[in-house]
Amino acid sequence: MNTNTASTCFAQLLSAAEIPTPNLSCPAYPVKPGTYGPDFNQQLDGTRLQTQLEVIADYMAERVILNQWVTLEEIEEATGYTTASISAQLRHLRKPQFGGHTVEKRRRQHANGSVGGTFEYMVIFRG
Repeated sequence: MNTNTASTCFAQLLSAAEIPTPNLSCPAYPVKPGTYGPDFNQQLDGTRLQTQLEVIADYMAERVILNQWVTLEEIEEATGYTTASISAQLRHLRKPQFGGHTVEKRRRQHANGSVGGTFEYMVIFRG
C-alpha cells in the first residue's frame, strides 16, 4: 500500500464525510512499555509497531471511504503484515490509549447468501 494514497484517503475521508481521522503522531497513539506486554522493548519494537499500527489504520481509513468491509486476509494481502499482527493492531485501536475506536466485526456473506466462518472488519474512527 502506498502511504501517499493513504494520506490522500484520510483527506478525502475528512472532507467528504467529516469523520474524524486518527492522528497517529499525536500523544493518543503512544508506543510505550506496558501497552504491548512484558516482552516489549522500546528500542527493538517501538518504531516497528508504531509503523505497523499506522499502516493498518491508514488502510482501514481507506476502507471507510469506500464503505468496504475487509477480512484479515485481505488486509494481509494489502499491507504484507501477518493476520496475527493485524488482529493485534485492530485490538490496539480499540484501546483508550490508541483512540478508543470502534472495530466492528461481522460474518462475511457469500454470493449465494450463506455465511461461514470468515469475519470481516470495519473501523469507526472517533475524534
